[in-house]
Amino acid sequence: MLPHSWIMGHLPIMFGFRKEYPGDINIGTFHPWIINNYQRYFPEMDHCPPVIYLDLWPVLKAPIVAAYKNTIAAQFTQTKNLDKHQISLDFMYPLTKGLDIATLQGDEWKKWRGWFNPGFSSRNVSSMVPDLIEEIKDFADNLQQKAGSNGSWGRMFQLRNMTTALTFDIIVRAVLDERLHEQTNTTAGPLRMALADQLRLMGIRQAFSFGYLFPWQNKAVDRNNRIVQHQLQPNIVRSLETGLKPSKKKTVLNLALMHLAEEAGTDQLMMDTILGNLKTFLVAGHETTASALCFMFKVLQDNPDCMAKVRTEHDEVLGLDPDQAADILSKSPQLLGSLRYTHAVTKETLRLYQLASTMRGGEPEFHLSDATTGLQYPTEGFLVWDGGPGMQHIT
Repeated sequence: MLPHSWIMGHLPIMFGFRKEYPGDINIGTFHPWIINNYQRYFPEMDHCPPVIYLDLWPVLKAPIVAAYKNTIAAQFTQTKNLDKHQISLDFMYPLTKGLDIATLQGDEWKKWRGWFNPGFSSRNVSSMVPDLIEEIKDFADNLQQKAGSNGSWGRMFQLRNMTTALTFDIIVRAVLDERLHEQTNTTAGPLRMALADQLRLMGIRQAFSFGYLFPWQNKAVDRNNRIVQHQLQPNIVRSLETGLKPSKKKTVLNLALMHLAEEAGTDQLMMDTILGNLKTFLVAGHETTASALCFMFKVLQDNPDCMAKVRTEHDEVLGLDPDQAADILSKSPQLLGSLRYTHAVTKETLRLYQLASTMRGGEPEFHLSDATTGLQYPTEGFLVWDGGPGMQHIT
């Protein structure tokens, strides 16, 4: 147990973490931070404890038990798959009212996951490559415009703004088969703006244990949902009117409509459920990928030898002329499978910079066990948190 105050709980420790980082730091960074600073709080130990308890009330309404050992994390995610904690479900509620694959559990989750899996198969992704390349070419053009002339440095800019526009354009193509041109428009479109503001309000609502927003913030939540529904509903209606015919390319929307039609008939399709899942894919799909791209640029910049290997592999697989690479990939998407070193860089980036970790609900009589010490850690009443982002940095 970390040093605990009857009044402040473990908030001083969280304040110490926040003080060392910018205000918008991802909370997942807490895991490597506590591992790197364990001697500050556990001076008698020669390594970070495998399990740490945290009391962050009123910032978080549930006390936390965090796992910092892979064999322990596996106990509540694999050996026994604990249900998602209510905090995770509450976070999505303003956006989807709980009607989405991110909050479903058990058999219902398996059903929807099975419906959507074909959309992310290698064959279906390959069929989307020409569309994705169109968006990536816009991204490359925008980067080129940011560069200085004659090999000089251009003006400083925020890369994440560009990767967010890119990934939003891509996920909308995959989900709706529609092109929004977020990367080339001078201002963000209504769908992207409404979803971004909704995420901001969801974060505020989640930040304190009371779980409430001010009346004007609730009105903003309703307004954002109306905007998103207004943007998405015509796509659903259009798909229903044109018929749900099998095609070479399967979008998330078409997959949802086809399976629901088989199960309930098109006259009984649950619009809210479809909308909830579309919102989830749009939000989860572009936010994490945009951040992952930024981290990948960073690790390649910090490791020029790895950057050289990536470029060499691209020359070998796609040819020596970068201007021809897009056309080559569009005609032969299977070449992506030959970029093995590039795949390894992607996986290593995601290992080092894990963008999210699961939060499960503890149960009576369920204890985490450390085989090394024989200690048992109760979980009842706790949010059981996977410390994966930190475990990846343990040496």
